[in-house]
Amino acid sequence: MRKIPLKMLIVMSFLVAINIVLVRMLPIYPTPFIRLSFGFVPIAMAGLLFGAVPAIIVAGLADVIGVLMFPSPSGYFPGLTLSAVLEGLLYGLLLYRVTDKKTLFIRILLVAILDEVFVDLLLGTFWQSVLMGRAYMALFPLRSIKILIMIAGNLIVLPLLCPQISKVYHKHSNS
Repeated sequence: MRKIPLKMLIVMSFLVAINIVLVRMLPIYPTPFIRLSFGFVPIAMAGLLFGAVPAIIVAGLADVIGVLMFPSPSGYFPGLTLSAVLEGLLYGLLLYRVTDKKTLFIRILLVAILDEVFVDLLLGTFWQSVLMGRAYMALFPLRSIKILIMIAGNLIVLPLLCPQISKVYHKHSNS
């Protein structure tokens, strides 16, 4: 079994905490069925800096700890944790160690589309329909609008943050 370096463990813990704050304490709810947040940022940073497995761990732990700290009326639902883990997998596979700005932007676009369309829109809408007892297609149009907003958010925020975070982390990783 491979040991996780202490610095990596500390940064991953920090990313879990940031995700919980962004998702559970600072979301925007335009409707009762739609939550907008910047919770994708710490997951993307975990994927960029450490790869798929650490990003999966950060996403999964943030979801479980977040539900335990801030319980939702429907309680814990493992399907939503599965979605979080898939999000971590996508960010980790597509963003890990990408340094070229053009390649980074293309990868961010790809991960945003894959995550938002397949994980959030298709799978997330299914989980919401199961939890709320509402018809899948009744939730789909509103959640489609959310997806467009979140893809735009990814394309605005991540190209600005990723190079800076990577530069700072790798500058201090040798010290």
